[in-house]
Amino acid sequence: MADVKRICANCLYFDLVKVGEHNAYGLCRRHAPFAREKQGPDPAKAQWPRVTAHLDWCGEFELR
Repeated sequence: MADVKRICANCLYFDLVKVGEHNAYGLCRRHAPFAREKQGPDPAKAQWPRVTAHLDWCGEFELR
């Protein structure tokens, strides 16, 4: 595993949402969703953290 880059895109818990023009992003499903208050007409919802596929890493990486 020494040659595997430890980024969200390579992690077992990463769920790809969108491939963007400059970078992809997705959701980290390592832990349960957390409550987040939203402004506007929608009530508070639980959601997973949004992460950048090739830049982020939480420290709890597990290879796919």
